[in-house]
Amino acid sequence: MKVPREKLIAYTTSSGACAEEPLPSAIGLKILLEGGNAADAAIAMSFSLAVTIPHLGGVGGDLFLLVKNPNGKLTVINGSGYAPRGLSEAFLRSQGLSKVPETGPLSPVVPGMVDGLRLLHKRFGSTEWKRLVEPAVELARRGFPSPPALAKAIRGSENLLMRDYGSKITYLGKGFESEGSLVKFPGLARLLEILSEDPRAFYEGEVAERIVNYVNSLGGVMDLRDFKEYRATVDDPLLGTYKGWKVAELPPNSQGLTTLALLKILENEKVPEDPLERAVSLIRASKIAYKIRDEHLGDPRFLKFRPEELISQEFIDSLVHEEGEVVEESIDGDTTFFVVADKQGMVVAGIQSLFYAFGSGITEPIFQVTLNSRAQAFSLIKERPNYLEPLKRPLHTLSIAMIKNDDREIFLGLSGGNLRPQFHFLLISNIVDYNMDIGDAISEVRYGWVPGSNSVITDTIAVNELKSIVGKKLKVVQGRTGVASALEIKGEKVKIFASDPRGDGYPYVLA
Repeated sequence: MKVPREKLIAYTTSSGACAEEPLPSAIGLKILLEGGNAADAAIAMSFSLAVTIPHLGGVGGDLFLLVKNPNGKLTVINGSGYAPRGLSEAFLRSQGLSKVPETGPLSPVVPGMVDGLRLLHKRFGSTEWKRLVEPAVELARRGFPSPPALAKAIRGSENLLMRDYGSKITYLGKGFESEGSLVKFPGLARLLEILSEDPRAFYEGEVAERIVNYVNSLGGVMDLRDFKEYRATVDDPLLGTYKGWKVAELPPNSQGLTTLALLKILENEKVPEDPLERAVSLIRASKIAYKIRDEHLGDPRFLKFRPEELISQEFIDSLVHEEGEVVEESIDGDTTFFVVADKQGMVVAGIQSLFYAFGSGITEPIFQVTLNSRAQAFSLIKERPNYLEPLKRPLHTLSIAMIKNDDREIFLGLSGGNLRPQFHFLLISNIVDYNMDIGDAISEVRYGWVPGSNSVITDTIAVNELKSIVGKKLKVVQGRTGVASALEIKGEKVKIFASDPRGDGYPYVLA
């Protein structure tokens, strides 16, 4: 059962780019045309997405990248931020709080996106840094038509934005909530101009000072040292298998391991004729996989088990009769995923986010930096690796998957927040179990169990059918099931890019 829209797919033997918005994809393609490689194009696309859909993936958020260099080696760049040194359980308790607030001045971590892109350029870039930031500067300064996603987000978040002076003057009262209206961010343009000279200027100097001072004037606890000492990191992907396919996911502090756990649990189960009929099995498996996530994942420096142990058959078998004790989680996380490949064989897949739409709801008014709300992902259960501590990275919902067999190599990702591991499983199962091409795999109906609840989210057209499959004990509701993109490399040369008809993007390729 596919969503009733045509799949968006493009083929090439050269290079291409795919993002949730057309303008950043076109900018990435222009960088490739001018001789840049996939890393260069990814940097330009990421900054441009931060301008055109700032509520999803702005410079005040986090970023993860999965890079394949031309010789085939996979590298992960972790641009996720850590908690301010002044944020702790003891501090929250002293303020009469029992958890990190979902929005406001205590909800952001130090933004990691900009330094993640700096590290990508240092490791893999071939074009002058300034040239890669300039397209985003021009978008913010000259203006661009308000995309449907941004216009809708502003309309839906008006109450949040009204509570903060910086957010109010940045987004409200200018007509940005109307699709196609001209959007300009002069403060953000100035920031990007500064960053085009030196990306570390985000963490040292006036930019960091203004962010810290503004957040703290509202009751935050950020410190200039939190910014100055921050650095993105490099890691190896976490590896698994599924029915003869190699699978790579992002390692902790990402929740990518949750996808590998689902694949391990469901690998030997009978595959029904209709993908929708996997719902009961996926929900059952998710209760185990999310127990692993919630009890054992977090900042890798604090894990009690090696990630490989957590997806071993022995460990999973010890949990088959247990379910996680988690509270019901929000399903409204907002994220944007993109992928780009060049003709030399480099691929960069990236995912960036503020967590929820407009993140903390706090926007520094001079440089128009809207800050994330990632600190709310911390736990206050001391026994868990994800327990809140200063300068610690939280468990992250962001993840990226790569699957490969003898003839097909596929990079995929999508928005989806806490439901992302289930959506990744469905995309992989559509390809491996049902032999779909990536366009059909993306267009196929998606569904997911909301952790800690009795609710299942699915596409509009599948609500009634899914109700008949999962029974009366579960509530089936229509909701967002993410916006996906994917790249398939078939054989030695053919590249296939696919966009999700649920979103606003298109696959762009060069001949």
